[in-house]
Amino acid sequence: MGELYLPHEILQYIVWQVPSGDRVTLSRLCLASSSLYHFAAPRLYRSLYLNFEGKERSGLDLLDTLLEPGYDARWGRWVKSVSVTALKNSVEMHERQNVCGSLAKVLSKIELGSLDKFRRAPGFGGEYSWSACFAPHKQVVDALVKHKKLRCLQVSFPFDPHRGPDDGVETDTIFKALPEENCHNLDTLEIRKAWTKEQMTAAAKAIGSPGLKNLTLHMSYFFDWDLENEFSRLPPRPNDERSKLVLIDLSGISLCNAQSIIDSYFNPSTLRKLELRDCVGYENVCLALSQHSSVLEIEELVLTSWEDCGDVSNIIRLVAKCKRLKVLCLDLSSFTDEGILKLVPAFSESGKTLEVLSLCLRNNQDWHGESLYYPLKALHVMKSFENLREIGMSYAIHPTDLHKIVPTLPPSVRAADLRFPWIWVAESKLHMTSNISALAEALPVGNGLTHVIVGDGDDSADPLAFKTTPTVHEMAKWEMTELRELRLKCFRSDWFSWEAIGG
Repeated sequence: MGELYLPHEILQYIVWQVPSGDRVTLSRLCLASSSLYHFAAPRLYRSLYLNFEGKERSGLDLLDTLLEPGYDARWGRWVKSVSVTALKNSVEMHERQNVCGSLAKVLSKIELGSLDKFRRAPGFGGEYSWSACFAPHKQVVDALVKHKKLRCLQVSFPFDPHRGPDDGVETDTIFKALPEENCHNLDTLEIRKAWTKEQMTAAAKAIGSPGLKNLTLHMSYFFDWDLENEFSRLPPRPNDERSKLVLIDLSGISLCNAQSIIDSYFNPSTLRKLELRDCVGYENVCLALSQHSSVLEIEELVLTSWEDCGDVSNIIRLVAKCKRLKVLCLDLSSFTDEGILKLVPAFSESGKTLEVLSLCLRNNQDWHGESLYYPLKALHVMKSFENLREIGMSYAIHPTDLHKIVPTLPPSVRAADLRFPWIWVAESKLHMTSNISALAEALPVGNGLTHVIVGDGDDSADPLAFKTTPTVHEMAKWEMTELRELRLKCFRSDWFSWEAIGG
């Protein structure tokens, strides 16, 4: 390892030009010179990514390296975050014990007060075999709970098809062992794919933590939940104390709680991001927030549900109350032709700030609801939304008239998810490229539209994706990765899977 005789300020500037996630470059800088090592190593070791998937076993190799005698022990005070990806393939019990034993030793060597974040995820494919999933043994949990200043905890529970939802399983251990002091220091809590009563019961004290600012709670979709069951609901907060939550992201949670619990979690004074997906009783939250006496400061609002919520006026009032929305995504039933028109002036209250707008609205005439489509003249107001980057909208026109939507698109739009009645989409599918070309030619000079997705509101068939640059063409599979960054993909969850876009 050589030496670079440059001022420390310049060396530090060089290192800080490298993104924190570019671990390859940071590693090379560490090897380049002792001077660069001084600045690059703390950034490299700030986050440990332990991958136990596949044959590489890179996670176990990294653990062994960190525990080698003589290895630079300063990593113990540099580490702020530990992320663990589960074993995907079947493993022997002794190997799993080796992983847990080494992980526990590494956690114990991290300087107390240094670790901010611990994340454990089962990885793709690991959900189906319990024996193959990484679950934190007691020795790992014991090492983790010593870090009393842990501020971020992310856990994804692996699914075991051989157990019932009322069985106690090893994955609840981490919450059972988590002392009250640890819970009170948590700033961010993410729980995904929860599916047992034991898991939710053990996690209750963390979910209701008084200092929590970011809460993500997703139930598993492997079961048709009995949504009247207590363990799919939000647990009571201590003394019904009002939360300080800034972000609430719930999926599959029953919100049929007592009003006092809803009031204690959804604090309009602090709430900035709200996502409720397939949450029975979500309209109770909409009602509570819409009755707030002043303007709401919510910046992101995502509501998706097939539930018949009856009166949608509370949803419309809630949207109108939020006058600084940056993201508005609604995928809801119970609307009417009149109701979708009333929603336009409501979201127009945020016309100066909206960056992402996606509306997929249905009626309840049959079991699945029929999609509703906007007449063009109702959407001309969007032309003035100067910050709008992504738009998802259902238009009551034939795809052959696609160019007629231009008066509804502001110049700032980069991506559009356009939906039309399925029978019209089927009729014009073979001519869609020429329809998109006509749209591109009708756009004024300076318009930035580059990605167009065309489908039907009922998802009768997979949508088609096009790029308008350098010329209009249907996107090849290798180009589909560009769609990962779109917020619009939340309504195309099956189509926007990792496999479908090359992940």
